[in-house]
Amino acid sequence: MSIDVLVVDEDPDVLQLAETFLERESDAIAAETTDSVTDALDRLEEIDCLVTDLRMPAMSGLELSERVHETSDVPVFLFTAASVDSERAAAAGVAGVVQKGAGTDHYTELAMAIEEAV
Repeated sequence: MSIDVLVVDEDPDVLQLAETFLERESDAIAAETTDSVTDALDRLEEIDCLVTDLRMPAMSGLELSERVHETSDVPVFLFTAASVDSERAAAAGVAGVVQKGAGTDHYTELAMAIEEAV
């Protein structure tokens, strides 16, 4: 079974790393990327999971999660270096928060969380 994951971030370097390392960490994950929240919302029917940064220009990851859950039950994970209010994240329907950082351990944590949620 393939888990189709869409990663949303405004930083192309983060998108490339996330796609590479998520697929490296899990044979089950097929990752795609976009820098557009509009594109992400348009592709909800095609994916099993959404991973988004918290701080983005068009809307925050929390706002994106709220929009996703208006029409879909796709799990949404925040993948961010910013601190996140856990109550606000839960209210927005966020399935989990993984902190970005140095090294690649956070990709392992994110891949495991995605597999458990899907």
